[in-house]
Amino acid sequence: MRQRGLTLLIVGIGMLLMLTSSELLRTDTGTALAGLFMFVVAALPGWLWLVRGMPHLPLWEVYAGAHLVYYWLPSSGEDSVMLDESPEVRATCLLAVGLFLLAGWLGQIVVLLWAREIRQTAWSLGNVAVTDEQHVGWAWWALWVCAFYSAATHYGLMWRILPPTLQPYVAATIRVSGTLGVFFLGLRLGRVGFQPVLRLAYAGGVVGYCIFETVGGMLGSSVMMCGSAMAAYIMGARRLPFVTLTVGLALVTFFNMGKKEWRAQYMNTYDSLSVTERVGAWVKFSWEALEAHLAGERDEQVQTALERTDLTKVLVRVVGTTPREVPFWEGQTYADGLQLMVPRFINPNRPELNAVMREVGIIYGFHINYEMSQGTNISIGPIAEAWMNRSWVLLGLVGTCYGLFFAAGTVIAQDRQPEQVGFLVGMSFFSFFGPALELLSMSLLMTVLQGMGITVGVLFALAAFQNWVRSAPAITAPVLPGSLARLQAGQESQLD
Repeated sequence: MRQRGLTLLIVGIGMLLMLTSSELLRTDTGTALAGLFMFVVAALPGWLWLVRGMPHLPLWEVYAGAHLVYYWLPSSGEDSVMLDESPEVRATCLLAVGLFLLAGWLGQIVVLLWAREIRQTAWSLGNVAVTDEQHVGWAWWALWVCAFYSAATHYGLMWRILPPTLQPYVAATIRVSGTLGVFFLGLRLGRVGFQPVLRLAYAGGVVGYCIFETVGGMLGSSVMMCGSAMAAYIMGARRLPFVTLTVGLALVTFFNMGKKEWRAQYMNTYDSLSVTERVGAWVKFSWEALEAHLAGERDEQVQTALERTDLTKVLVRVVGTTPREVPFWEGQTYADGLQLMVPRFINPNRPELNAVMREVGIIYGFHINYEMSQGTNISIGPIAEAWMNRSWVLLGLVGTCYGLFFAAGTVIAQDRQPEQVGFLVGMSFFSFFGPALELLSMSLLMTVLQGMGITVGVLFALAAFQNWVRSAPAITAPVLPGSLARLQAGQESQLD
């Protein structure tokens, strides 16, 4: 109880500091009220989840809280682009985020109340056990195969073995398996602990994967893996490891600051530097970016973690120009994105996953030209997309859909043990947080369908393997002929 009270106190103080330090509250009354509304609906679900004793898988709670990082923190600083806009645009942007989150939160509440009434009678296959306390070898194999795969990919080994058509599916399957293994082991670590050698093996697998993913330029994959491990430990131990969280966030922020410069010089140059040299170069770029940022320099190469996750710039431009300069899209982005649902072997001309997002980027001026759009994507997010299609009504509808989506993951995992398929499927929803914040809705749906299909396939394959292990006949000593049996008995009695 004392630990829980301390957790609530520290989190409450942090939220209060985040709120009172915002420059938005010091502008006009409309902006201040809209900002307060957005902050409450983003932070309150997670706070109530802690107050209630962590009663369920916190999918919506984490998703709503992530909007504080993506929208609140970048828009509340002294150099925010939000402060350069008119009070009407500022208030509209903040109200749009708040309405989206409020609609999603209400959708989640309705689903959880409904699930409580039916007592989890649906989807009985979710009770299939993937493992048990005696058979956790699959989790260790999944973790270390994932770490090995990231190293082999870094050195180009996997691209020489696998044909190009299979590479994305093999990569997705191994990453899903590794994430499930990391989560299951992290949950056990929080609940019952590990022996020192197993702690070292667990940390080694996670760190090994993260190092090779990071030096390959995929810092986001490393963050997702570490986030899965941390979330599992928190749920198992029922407490927040503040020191570990603080150190982890500091490291992610530091490396994110040098990400752009490092990618520009060393991306796809695997043979030129060793792993140690690549990490050293990244630390160098991040340190230079940190020094420049602390000195107040405004350079294109200086990007903090907040600047890289700043969706307020996109939202401000969309709200400021739609429908004044760019007419409402009237659902066109959703209709165009539906083409992604058709498999490529049926429709060879199916657009690329981010094709619609690139088109939006060109029209709103986020990309200078088509060639630039092919080199990088600009995160749009479902809130700006809903506004550009039909303003307030669609914002509420889309927010409700996202709330129902994450509530479904919570319900699937509800009242199930960590070793069961239902719980692990619900846990896999954590991997959709990033796409749900940055991608357009149909691109997210395509990502969900692919990821969920692979996840369920992996889980039931593991369950089949577990059943085979349980049903395998035990190895027993052969039956000896009567004379030999008596001779053996006599020898044993003499030995006694």
